[in-house]
Amino acid sequence: MPIPATIQELARTVARRFPTHRPLILTMGARVAGWLTSLAVLSAAVSYAINGTEFFTEKFPRAISFVAKTVLLGATLRPILIRHVIENDLGYSDMCVDQSGTLDLDNDGDASELILSLYPKAKDGSCADPMSLGSIYVILKLGTWDRVWPKYQSVATLARSAVGEWEQGTGLPLTFESYGPFLLGRTGGTDFPSYEVFGYAAGVLHSYGRFNAIGSRLELQDDDSAPVVQIGNRMLLNAEEDVVGFRITDQGQFLKEPLSSLEIVKRNNAALVLELFDNMPKGAATTDDTSSQQVYEPAESEAESRCDLFLFANGARVSLTPGKGAENGLCVGTLKVARTTVITPRMPCAVEGLRRSGQFPWGYVFKPSSSPHIMRCPLDGDHESFRFKLQIEPSEEQVPS
Repeated sequence: MPIPATIQELARTVARRFPTHRPLILTMGARVAGWLTSLAVLSAAVSYAINGTEFFTEKFPRAISFVAKTVLLGATLRPILIRHVIENDLGYSDMCVDQSGTLDLDNDGDASELILSLYPKAKDGSCADPMSLGSIYVILKLGTWDRVWPKYQSVATLARSAVGEWEQGTGLPLTFESYGPFLLGRTGGTDFPSYEVFGYAAGVLHSYGRFNAIGSRLELQDDDSAPVVQIGNRMLLNAEEDVVGFRITDQGQFLKEPLSSLEIVKRNNAALVLELFDNMPKGAATTDDTSSQQVYEPAESEAESRCDLFLFANGARVSLTPGKGAENGLCVGTLKVARTTVITPRMPCAVEGLRRSGQFPWGYVFKPSSSPHIMRCPLDGDHESFRFKLQIEPSEEQVPS
């Protein structure tokens, strides 16, 4: 109950107890209630005078901006926002949008940055050529959002074709995926896909370069997903040359660090890294016994020499012998693994009976329900011809009794 009404009710109660003074008590109660009502009105007026301007000039516009940002960055109305940004912030007209998306380059949980793939309309006004050499990729960071419309600032613009004599274009079309402060541009329009890697910090988009996927040049890729893991300011990519680590320091430095096989195993102790060398690597074991200190002796016969490959699994040499019959021309061997082992070849291989792991280091695990379990690996760039074949078998302690 409002305070003035409470005062009047109290006055009526007191007046009933003192009937001789009833008129005076009711009159005083009414005056006090009226005074409190006037005070409330005056307080409201003063509050409006003090805070009213702030409400209409700050709080209300801020609420409009919040609603507009939430709605326009959503998938349904984002095309309207993008068209506004293209025409008002970039100054372009008659442009087609091939790809668009939101990014969280600051890794702060607010995906308000934009990435746009633009190309000019044809003479007839159509958008029929998204592979146009005139395509550009624009990465934009949100500056301010004033009521309905935002103000975006360009972080970087990547063009497909070079402008002038400086070779700065991407050449191939790119499809982008974001991983926190990192951007991964998958190349298209080619049989040999690769990845363009970018990192963002403090308003700078840094290019780490282009990296081939394992097996891309041999057309042996068995998975279209990018072999990437990103945690905080670090990202790992399984590239043909190495597993490459990309890092952004607190000072905004962009670092690139290839991971050795030992570092891969330190990160995932279940990994069994297969490596092939042109020459005997220093410090490697010469047999499948990692404790062996034997001196390596080259094979004498021509057939044995052909299979005398420097193939190692976590530092231990894998024994290969010439194949017979249908396997003539192949070097064959056996690899015993635990059910939890992640076989990670550092060369392109074709597999049967193994399942690809989606986690670092993106190797293969034993699939008991399948048969046979085979890994064939090429060396000569011809995906129909392989140098060696490995029969994958579970180790004795893994075989059910």
